Amino acid sequence: RFVGYVRRAELEELISTLALVRGENEVVTLDDLNPITDSMVMRMVPDAPLSQAHQVFKQLGCQRIFVVGHVPGGQKDVLRGILTKKNFLKFLQEGQVGHMPDQSEDP
Repeated sequence: RFVGYVRRAELEELISTLALVRGENEVVTLDDLNPITDSMVMRMVPDAPLSQAHQVFKQLGCQRIFVVGHVPGGQKDVLRGILTKKNFLKFLQEGQVGHMPDQSEDP
């Protein structure tokens, strides 16, 4: 179940601290991660329109949208992907957003 994300610097600091306290081969638990997990993230379902993602980036100033959905078998809130503002804008500039024609078809 997707609950949020942890920034790399915070995760590295946590791992270093736990390695000193517990030893290097100990497992990091969810309880260890909870204090540094950002659960206030923007989520979208996989079939959300790209125009909605554009509005989120433009109006809310988000840097990432977490694509969360279910998988066959009933598991809900599974992270299916991450859409970053940087990659989204790159694809917009390159004209690669939206329906792409099949390259094998004749014009």
